[in-house]
Amino acid sequence: TRDRVETLADLRERKGEAWFQDTFSDNFWNAVDEWRDEWLDALDELERACEAYGRPSDEPVEAHLADLFDYFNWRLKGSDHYSSTGILFMTYYFDREGAALLDEDGNPHDNLTEDERLLASLATGLDDPGLVDREYLEAMVEDADDEAIERVADLPPLAEFKALAEEIDDRCQAVDRQVPSDWADRARSEITTAGYRPNRKHGVEINITPFADAEIVPKTVDEQV
Repeated sequence: TRDRVETLADLRERKGEAWFQDTFSDNFWNAVDEWRDEWLDALDELERACEAYGRPSDEPVEAHLADLFDYFNWRLKGSDHYSSTGILFMTYYFDREGAALLDEDGNPHDNLTEDERLLASLATGLDDPGLVDREYLEAMVEDADDEAIERVADLPPLAEFKALAEEIDDRCQAVDRQVPSDWADRARSEITTAGYRPNRKHGVEINITPFADAEIVPKTVDEQV
């Protein structure tokens, strides 16, 4: 995602605003520019969340990280419709403008100019197709409106990018179903999983709860806080 956004920025700088708007749309860059920092930051945070929840259960996890799993589904991923504001909305334009510049193997043609090669690269698949589970590509074949698509090999290269997003989404939802939906529960778990490790950002109420539950603090303090 980062590479494709950077390629877009490079094309806009090389070719100019008029060409960019004529090739994609009047508002395409405005939308990408508005959301790109959030997309990339959220993806970095999601990676951190996956690493945190992949560690042994006796290691604490920052309470806010769980929110990233649901966020990927309802906000970050988006769809390949041009009106979406999630990451996948870019693929509508990538496929429309770059697919014709690819050969039958999904690679840019050899006789392209440098600018055309950059445009073509937006429509290519993943650097490592093995990253995506084949079942997600097969599902795209079944859902395809184009009768010419009868098997995975018939899918356009960008299908790999979209299928990876669907796989990540499924895995995020699986984790989201297993973690407490209430932030306070996760915050209390964060400070007690590896003994008692208070976190000032969570406030007095959250940090004192373990003591109140264990009846270590006076009842009056518990009730007032």
